[in-house]
Amino acid sequence: MEKFLLICSFVALQNPFGLFRDTARRFENFAKYGSEDNFLDYCLKNNIDLHEATKVKLNMNNANNPILRLPLVPISMGVSLFVGLLPLFRLLTWDWYFIVLLNIAFTFIISQIFAFIITPRMKIYSVSQLYLRSLVYVVSGLILYGISFLF
Repeated sequence: MEKFLLICSFVALQNPFGLFRDTARRFENFAKYGSEDNFLDYCLKNNIDLHEATKVKLNMNNANNPILRLPLVPISMGVSLFVGLLPLFRLLTWDWYFIVLLNIAFTFIISQIFAFIITPRMKIYSVSQLYLRSLVYVVSGLILYGISFLF
């Protein structure tokens, strides 16, 4: 039971950053292939600067993506990189550098794939939904990590 709780805690702590990266990828695809009216509507509803959003349409790279410039993105990356290590150190008995490499690979590659799998097709989360979901994932990950001490 303890291992299951630690695995769930690790995945929940990794999910916020993957969710932001997946939403940024979906926003870029929406900007490139979606209708202009829906794109402008999404930008206006989420207080995304239209000048920044049109940069995404013209030049597709992560530096111009307004989703990745949100203030919670570096915090969620820090949670994934540093707090996400806590369940791994209790779960695995490997050397510390293998655990850190596994955590980095999970943060930047696997968590985005996992977020892609659990997000419904053709769905781009609004900024408020992103904030709420990332907060729920972090809190649930910490709660699961705390509960794992009981077993």
